[in-house]
Amino acid sequence: MIWIQKGDEPTSLTQYKRQPHVYYDGYSHKEDLREALLRDQGYICAYCMRRIKNDRNTMKIEHWKPQSKLNTEIEKLDFQIMLGVCDGCRGAKDQYTTCDEHRHESELYVNPLHQDTIDAIYYNWQGEIKSENKRINDDLDKILNLNCEQAPSRIVQNRKAVYEECMKQLTTLKRNGKLNANTLRKILQRYEQPEDGKKQEFVGVPIYLLKKYLQKCQG
Repeated sequence: MIWIQKGDEPTSLTQYKRQPHVYYDGYSHKEDLREALLRDQGYICAYCMRRIKNDRNTMKIEHWKPQSKLNTEIEKLDFQIMLGVCDGCRGAKDQYTTCDEHRHESELYVNPLHQDTIDAIYYNWQGEIKSENKRINDDLDKILNLNCEQAPSRIVQNRKAVYEECMKQLTTLKRNGKLNANTLRKILQRYEQPEDGKKQEFVGVPIYLLKKYLQKCQG
């Protein structure tokens, strides 16, 4: 999971909200909405960080606060609480689904739109996503089911592979005497701000590790 900084909402959504009697399902330009979410998120799921694309069959528009808990239709059209997520292994048994598909209508405390909650997340060598904060950890582990090793998406195994690859990179830098703050900052920037706008799948793992090692270098 990464910190998501919201850009401008689609022009079509702004124009639609100016009309009388608006409601979420009445907004017909969902492809504009999906593209704006992808732009802000680097084309990865807001929860598990799998690659997603502008396809209504595989990408879902998620409200961080469930629509059933919102009081008005205009709140449901608030771009600032919308996220783009994967299909969550839709069609699998519930215990193997993830992200919004597993969450259903549960409320979340962890919020990828708030950097403080993202800063409270860490990853271990086993590919697990964790937090010392119990509320955040419960969201990750139980509500979003992001540590399900049996999920068809293999998110745990894929995070482990990314973790191992990043550690190899860091070990090589150390062996060559290049493990310093300047080098780490440059690598971190490439992960956080890729030139083509598409972040690497599971990019939260190397971002976490690079920041951890950068803190050691600066400390």
